Amino acid sequence: MDDYHTVLTKFHTYRQEQHSTTKPDDWLTALPAEFDPLIALLAHEKDYDLTYLTTHLQYILYPSELVGACGESADSVIPPLALRDLIARVTQPMRYGLEPPISVRGPDESLPSGVQVTLCEATIDRFELPSSLRSLLQDRQQARIDAAQRLNQRFRELPIQDQLTVLAASHPRRASKRHAFELVIETPLPPDCAKLDATPRRQSSKRPAADDTSTDGALSGPVEGDRHPKKHKGDKEPSDSQTRLQGFFTAVGRDDTHKAESPTNAILSDYERAFRPFYLRSTGTLAPTNRFGRSVSTAFDQRVLHADPCNSSHKDGPVLWQSYFDVDQIRTRIRRYAQSQIKSYTTSHEADVHIVTDEPTAAAALPVS
Repeated sequence: MDDYHTVLTKFHTYRQEQHSTTKPDDWLTALPAEFDPLIALLAHEKDYDLTYLTTHLQYILYPSELVGACGESADSVIPPLALRDLIARVTQPMRYGLEPPISVRGPDESLPSGVQVTLCEATIDRFELPSSLRSLLQDRQQARIDAAQRLNQRFRELPIQDQLTVLAASHPRRASKRHAFELVIETPLPPDCAKLDATPRRQSSKRPAADDTSTDGALSGPVEGDRHPKKHKGDKEPSDSQTRLQGFFTAVGRDDTHKAESPTNAILSDYERAFRPFYLRSTGTLAPTNRFGRSVSTAFDQRVLHADPCNSSHKDGPVLWQSYFDVDQIRTRIRRYAQSQIKSYTTSHEADVHIVTDEPTAAAALPVS
């Protein structure tokens, strides 16, 4: 298999040749199979819907630098509908999460999105992948399947009323005060993973209005009893089912019993080490961790970006699949290619086009995947 730099160069060369002689829809629809891995690796393990994923890949494959230099929009060069069909050809949507029985959710009721995780996954059986990478991708998929099975097992053990509570909490419009016991329990993330939805709560600077019987000293500082209110006899202890329901969301973690041996390749080790099938967002919904486009090792980023991308004998192996886990590397190489194309274009049209083509000190950030 060719390395990533070679495949990307071939893709743009093919695009330029075909774009000048055929319609955009025709050349992209007839894209040779050798470029399928390029599309698959860019879409793998994304939790976007197909429409947004199409726009995301379109922006990566045809960066804004090329749009500004050549004067052609991304839609005219890489048609969204044709790219959408191509993504659907090399990937498949996989859904994980709760599968409540019809007796609980009703025959015509859609499943709440809060308890579902849908990922776009490459059909890896179609590609000639290294054995270590193929095993890793299969292990990750199996880990997600196992996590979903454990979730459903815990869900089925709950009383019917608590099962309805879970579904109501995932449907904010249907949640009611009688389902107000705490469900939002944050599952700790691995140290390499940033929390996407962790928004710190602002401390209110306003004090509550004092009663007529309160004294000035009552507002001089926090009262210990207010921070730790005493329990009254009338207060209800949380039921066993509520406790189990709270623990239900914290149970979706890494299954160490299903842990495969870490490969010797440092890139795969970093990727595997930070993997968890799901985690609980602050909104009380399930979400995947370590998306395809998230970096897991800054040292790894620097090591790869300064390596020769065409050297398949490099200790990290061929670039295409072995290091596709860090999309920052892919974006950097695409931008470098775009800059070289701009230089080539402006050199041949110096009389007509005036564009600053100095190499940037830092590439502008692309949309976070």
